[in-house]
Amino acid sequence: MDLYDVANEYFPLKEKRVVPLLPCGGGCISKALHWRRNKQRIEEPILFYFEEDEKDWGILKQWANDHGYPCESGPKVPDPSKPLDFPLTPLQAADFVAWEQRKLYDDAVINGLNRIRHSLKGLMTIPHHWDSFEIRDFTNFAIANNLDPRKQWLDKLNGKTDK
Repeated sequence: MDLYDVANEYFPLKEKRVVPLLPCGGGCISKALHWRRNKQRIEEPILFYFEEDEKDWGILKQWANDHGYPCESGPKVPDPSKPLDFPLTPLQAADFVAWEQRKLYDDAVINGLNRIRHSLKGLMTIPHHWDSFEIRDFTNFAIANNLDPRKQWLDKLNGKTDK
């Protein structure tokens, strides 16, 4: 959230309803589409699936719809009274990777990288693109979605100052 707040100083994120889930979820969608473009033998469409009740889910769904990306949500834990018509494995795997990665970052700060758990080492043998979100990611998202920088930052970049 601290990075989001800094990025909001440079771009009008809040005013344009660019909530934190949007560049994060949209970034995941973009990376998956980039991967698919590079794997030319893959032609079937990708259904992007996010956990139900995620904060600001509707904003991400609207953005995905506006860009023509099929995007749905489902419960993290299924309702036992309803039949399960989709697998939960992708959500479980994503939650596991996110949990392991967060633990790795915390451990790396305290203990260095020599304490990676075996389960994460196993997952790391699969081609992947796991990373943390940085200011450049917000900047790239803003530029890709035609969000102009705030005027005061453009003026500063161009050497103009208030007198």
